[in-house]
Amino acid sequence: MDNPSRAILERLSIRASARPLIWLPRTTSTMDEARARAATAAPGTVVMAGEQTRGRGRRGRCFASPPGGLYLSMILEPLPERQLSWQIGFALALAARQAVAVAGGPLLAFKWPNDLLVGSAKVGGVLLELLTPAGGPARVIAGIGLNLGPDPSLLEDGPKGAGSIALPPPPEGAVAVVAAEMLEAFDRQIELLFTGHWPNLLQRVRECIVPRKGRPVTIRTPQGETLHGDFLDLADDGSLILREARHGQVLVLHHGEVTSLGDSEPHGKVGS
Repeated sequence: MDNPSRAILERLSIRASARPLIWLPRTTSTMDEARARAATAAPGTVVMAGEQTRGRGRRGRCFASPPGGLYLSMILEPLPERQLSWQIGFALALAARQAVAVAGGPLLAFKWPNDLLVGSAKVGGVLLELLTPAGGPARVIAGIGLNLGPDPSLLEDGPKGAGSIALPPPPEGAVAVVAAEMLEAFDRQIELLFTGHWPNLLQRVRECIVPRKGRPVTIRTPQGETLHGDFLDLADDGSLILREARHGQVLVLHHGEVTSLGDSEPHGKVGS
């Protein structure tokens, strides 16, 4: 695809939010590239690619990354508090939701802990890596992939359950528009997060999360256990609260992932 970096920087400079941006037509993973540059790159540096050959999601899973999508990773400033690291993923998901809406696309829904949906189809995901250099402050690489191009599920060996984000024509420049809007929105979310406004961000996540409260859901824990029950809410720390189906026990899950939604509500239209 054409290099959108100039268009992105032009849009950002108008908003006084310019930052270093590295554009790679094709790479294995922007997360790999950002990690390799983290020790010397300026905070806020963005690594962006037109295509990833080994894009990845949580737990090393493959993230289909054909030309036309948005794939970027950011090298963030050292964290004032290490426990903020995982909350950055929520902030990035909210920024992506806002950017797609500004570009004329659908409202994205959020599936705990890091997926973005339109309807029941996964159209994007967030990935975080915490870097802890010896004797230095912790830093985070925040990555995101959004399917703005062809539907990945239609590719050979494409992932099941994937989808693409429909934006109004013309499609040219969509990556630049969404990326610039998302980076600006992300800056605002991070400022709120780092100044003690986490409850406000969490409430916004609650408004766009699926399934809705009381709906059935299936969770897979890091230990490989599968849990069925009703989603009750997100805890104040972002953990998922589940009423387990078999015994009715209320569980607070700090880690894991939603593997299926047991309802048919229009997930892409949830929230504001």
